[in-house]
Amino acid sequence: DDEDEEVGALKSQIRNVKQDTLESTRNALRKLAETEDSAATSMNMLQEQSGQIANVGRNLDLSKAYSDRAATQANELKQLNRSIFIPVVKNPFNRSKREQRELEALQRDQAEHMEERDRIRQYEYESNARMEEARRNNSRLGGQEAPRRGRTESDRNRYQFEADSEDDQIEDEIDNNLDLIGGAAARLKNMAITMNQEITSQNGQLDRLNSQVDPLTQRLAQTTHKLNKTR
Repeated sequence: DDEDEEVGALKSQIRNVKQDTLESTRNALRKLAETEDSAATSMNMLQEQSGQIANVGRNLDLSKAYSDRAATQANELKQLNRSIFIPVVKNPFNRSKREQRELEALQRDQAEHMEERDRIRQYEYESNARMEEARRNNSRLGGQEAPRRGRTESDRNRYQFEADSEDDQIEDEIDNNLDLIGGAAARLKNMAITMNQEITSQNGQLDRLNSQVDPLTQRLAQTTHKLNKTR
């Protein structure tokens, strides 16, 4: 009788441990699902931010073009204003060279703007491609291609005192939950790597934009000062 009681107590202990393990895997899956949702939201926000940064770059490039045009017109206005009081006679023999220099300067500016627009398009394309690749990888990790490891029959028998249908069902759910936890961890790792790459890319683009703002501000200040002096 004492031996039967000891066996019964051991069975009960094993059953309780398995129930606790099962509940732990269920809780882990719920927490991982919440974390995945938060990570997916963060990825969407990062993708939107990259689009906004690209738009800022386009507007900044456009502002530079308008600033260059305003500076050129300010110089012309200054010369016209001066010619009213002091006639300016340009050397006709230097006209072709002067026009050539102006054409070359215009071509350089145009090439710089085209290069900047291409760089912005490439930045935006790489950002979108990076996010789409991460989503495809996550779909693959969560679909039929996801690995289903489980345990071997011998491994399961080590933790089954007297196997029955209820015990097999618990073991099956634990195995399945562990596989799902592994898949969720892999997806979170994939999203974390992608978000780190995206943030690094955004920081690089922001540094480039910041380096362009100061020269543009100085150019606008110089043009404004020049216009004020021509009044």
